[in-house]
Amino acid sequence: MRTLLLVVFLSVVPRLLIADSPEDALRRRVDEHEARYNAALADGLNAIPVVSQFAKQFPRSIHFISYFPVESPKQKRIWNSETGIYGRYVLTMQVPILIDPVSNKVSLDGSPTFDFVSVDSITWLPNGQPVIQYGQPQLHFGLGEWRRFLERGGDFSALGLMLKRDSPVPGFDAVWKQA
Repeated sequence: MRTLLLVVFLSVVPRLLIADSPEDALRRRVDEHEARYNAALADGLNAIPVVSQFAKQFPRSIHFISYFPVESPKQKRIWNSETGIYGRYVLTMQVPILIDPVSNKVSLDGSPTFDFVSVDSITWLPNGQPVIQYGQPQLHFGLGEWRRFLERGGDFSALGLMLKRDSPVPGFDAVWKQA
């Protein structure tokens, strides 16, 4: 009996004495947060029709969630989808969303808004920071205009925009995600 107790004691005590280091605990929390964020992104791409439409229309678009930590319930979360177009334009969609804190399922919490901007030029400061100069056209629109755009096969003229297809801005591909 004493031998059995000693064996149990020796197998349990090291686990009690060897706790995670602060770095290991932080890394685990970061990994868990990243896994929840990625699960929410994957769900949103499939569960929110307007997001799925954006991703299908612009396969090279990027998607991210602003104010992700689900633990801060007062902060509204925003789904963002962005794409660069013809090396000169940026289209951004933002949608208020809800994220279930347990399942990471994403649902709409409002209507999407869209912003279309034209980049005229990009220069760089001595520290390497880009300075983006915007021009015309610029357009803010909603779901009705988005539907019209899709109905016309992704034709920007449905939004009243005539785009330059063969006039990319030097450096655009390197910085459009910051536009």
